[in-house]
Amino acid sequence: MFFFLKKFISMFLQPLSIVFILLTIGFVLRFIRKNRKGLIIISSGCVLLFIFSFQPVSFFFMYNLEHTYQPLLDSTVHTDYIAVLGGEGVYDKSHPPTNRLSQASLARLVEGVRLHRMNPGATLIFSGNDYAQRVSLAEMNAEAAVTLGVARNCIRIVEEPKDTEGEAIHIKKVIGDKKFILVTSAEHMKRSVLIFKSYGMNPIPAPADFMIKKIYFSHLIFYIMPSAQSIKNFEIIFHEYLGIIWFKLKSVF
Repeated sequence: MFFFLKKFISMFLQPLSIVFILLTIGFVLRFIRKNRKGLIIISSGCVLLFIFSFQPVSFFFMYNLEHTYQPLLDSTVHTDYIAVLGGEGVYDKSHPPTNRLSQASLARLVEGVRLHRMNPGATLIFSGNDYAQRVSLAEMNAEAAVTLGVARNCIRIVEEPKDTEGEAIHIKKVIGDKKFILVTSAEHMKRSVLIFKSYGMNPIPAPADFMIKKIYFSHLIFYIMPSAQSIKNFEIIFHEYLGIIWFKLKSVF
């Protein structure tokens, strides 16, 4: 119930959805009801569209979100478990296992495999299931990891979860409160750590798939034109902070 309600509400709280709603209301008021306030609302929608598509602004917010935690480079960090959170994938046997994963999922997988090589005795946990396919994302990740040289007996899959909170609940059943390395996309790490810690777990953040590794302010002059990627960045930013707000509100009520 909460899962589908969250998905439904979030559809209307994305950058383009907000702009579309404002422009629609503005056009109705201005050209159908002949209300001057419609022009103000239309202008507001256009200003927001410019802000959302202006790359220096999205770069700034995305950089701060992604760099809440730094990549795990210390080879002295040892643990018995490495948990790689699910993302997206399409199970298509005409493609090799690594090709079935989205860019973000593949980046998480590769980081998990890299960290496993630093901790060869650790169990590599893959989680996630969108219920839209007969093979779970956890299993798709496991198959891809095997092709990258990880022994199958070093892998454990957790297929029940359909969101990050579900992953925390089910992964805790495997590792309890032991320290473990948590791998997910950089922009998703802040929310993930919040959720896992709320369940009494002890994650060691290992963010992957950084979209903005460093901001070169001297180069921003080349990014002043509107960009669809900038809007995509804001969609991710909105999604993550809305997820944090939703989780905190749900915890209160």
